Amino acid sequence: MDVFKMDVLALSSKYSVPEGWEVYIWETINMDTPNEAIQFTGAVVNETFKSGPRKGRKNFAKRDKSTEMKLVMTRPELHAFRENWGAENGKCPACLGEGQVFQSWNHETGTTYRDCKRCKASGAFTPTQ
Repeated sequence: MDVFKMDVLALSSKYSVPEGWEVYIWETINMDTPNEAIQFTGAVVNETFKSGPRKGRKNFAKRDKSTEMKLVMTRPELHAFRENWGAENGKCPACLGEGQVFQSWNHETGTTYRDCKRCKASGAFTPTQ
């Protein structure tokens, strides 16, 4: 499950991002104002670690710097995109229709997930009020 796929889908609807582009930094800007937004920094990453405990994982230190971009979307833009995506696809935008969402990450145990509260783990789209 790609936890942050929805962010890249939303950004792709507003900006021209290259195929394989991934976000690696999320920053809130203008916090607690009507213009609150998220600045996403990303790039295309093709190289993976060759050995060690991170073997096979993407090596963001070796990203293609020519594809690096900082892109901004307001919270209302992100919310509208998610709602429209869910309505069009019939899938929950919080879990991408998988019924599970990111809970935590630990270097020893890896990623853990929990049931999606929005769709009650069904994966089906439910409009927000």
